[in-house]
Amino acid sequence: MCAGLQILGGRYFYIHAAKALRHHQTNMDVLIALATTIAYSYSVLVVVIAMALQEKESPKTFFDTPPMLLVFISLGRWLEHVAKVSACILLVEIL
Repeated sequence: MCAGLQILGGRYFYIHAAKALRHHQTNMDVLIALATTIAYSYSVLVVVIAMALQEKESPKTFFDTPPMLLVFISLGRWLEHVAKVSACILLVEIL
């Protein structure tokens, strides 16, 4: 489930991060893509190692972190967009 969210939910951030890096720039999209990829990759690696070693205890993973980050950042961007649109509408009505 986390893999699908990582790919589909993070697509916007990965595309914009790649564009920024092609222009030798960094932005918030690069940070988000990097953080979610590292958390997901670490969790997959830890689970694979625990399965290979047949450990009795469940390892500490962060599969919940990337989807939460993607959802909260996307929600914040959507709220910002709604606020900008309503501010533009009010400004047009005033003028």
